[in-house]
Amino acid sequence: MPNASKEKNSSSDDFLGLLVHSYNNHLAAMMGFTEIALLECRQDSLRDRLNTVVSSGIEAVDLGNHLLASIGRLQIQMSQIELACLVEEIKTLEKVSFIESIGLQPKPTVKTNLIWFKDCIGDLLQFVNGYAKQKPPKILIELKSELEIIEIRIKSDIELTDDESRNLFQPFYSSRQLLDTKDIGLAKANGFFGQMHSTLIWKNNQGFILRIPISH
Repeated sequence: MPNASKEKNSSSDDFLGLLVHSYNNHLAAMMGFTEIALLECRQDSLRDRLNTVVSSGIEAVDLGNHLLASIGRLQIQMSQIELACLVEEIKTLEKVSFIESIGLQPKPTVKTNLIWFKDCIGDLLQFVNGYAKQKPPKILIELKSELEIIEIRIKSDIELTDDESRNLFQPFYSSRQLLDTKDIGLAKANGFFGQMHSTLIWKNNQGFILRIPISH
């Protein structure tokens, strides 16, 4: 007999994925074609209208960021996962050159969703592999018992401008502005880690630093 809970979680994840995909397509098309029209437009009155559309699009990006986070809180099911299990899952990801674990005894647990966790770590790796000069990236996983956190570092030699760093986790920004692709960018990963009560930050020439609280 099928597990009703698993079927419900799968259905919720599919629904969330459909919403993200649809939102991505509509907003990317709207912003892209409007910007092209602005470049070709010679009428001041029409340019003003197009600029209004662009301003609305920027507001939609901000709204999308909040929607992704709020929808995810309703849909994503969290459970207690041993850190050792997370490490093994990270090792299966593509384009990782080196994983070092420090101080992982005794075995702590974190509250997360294993599928989403692996997928979002993959998003960070995809960005680094697409933008870094030296690749594939190295990962350092360290248990800091005194702080009761697990710190995961995805090392990189990338140096972003202040504007790029400030907007890195906005929907579509990292993919469209930096990688010239059209996916959701790093907003999904940042939103999910936030739901884990974790902190994801970017530091130039160091890469991503993810701090996850130990679950008791």
